[in-house]
Amino acid sequence: MSCLHNGVIMKWFFIMIFVIFFPHLSQAQEKSKEHNHAVIDEKDAVPVSILDGKASVKFLVSKDNQQKTDIYVGIFEGKEGLAVKEHSHAKEAEILYCLEGEGIMTIEGEPNSVTKGTAVYIPPETKHSFEIKQGKSFKALQIFQPAGPEERFRKK
Repeated sequence: MSCLHNGVIMKWFFIMIFVIFFPHLSQAQEKSKEHNHAVIDEKDAVPVSILDGKASVKFLVSKDNQQKTDIYVGIFEGKEGLAVKEHSHAKEAEILYCLEGEGIMTIEGEPNSVTKGTAVYIPPETKHSFEIKQGKSFKALQIFQPAGPEERFRKK
């Protein structure tokens, strides 16, 4: 497949993700006369170190720049050896889209390989954990809807 073809597929993939999983976002904007938009370049986002320095996050769309938002979009980067313990989010869905690297996402006890181009959807109340493969690093687009779980990343 050509790069152009892959790019078109990825654009449609993200459009479908938002239409299927977040239909209320487009409906809310249609109903609202007030614009609540954001244009953030990743290079302008300051990385926040998390998990004892084994990972970092960059807040792209969050309550920092969108007071009325109910979604979080950020960049998650992890180093070799990172392991995120099993946990769940009470009300929030999580989506990861792998940009670089390799890891194992275990969802409800089932391990899943996550590599560049892999999208992972984790519904609310779903137990999951993540680890980065030895000799690898990991970078992903991370989305929480509604926003909330990312608050644990903020420096106290």
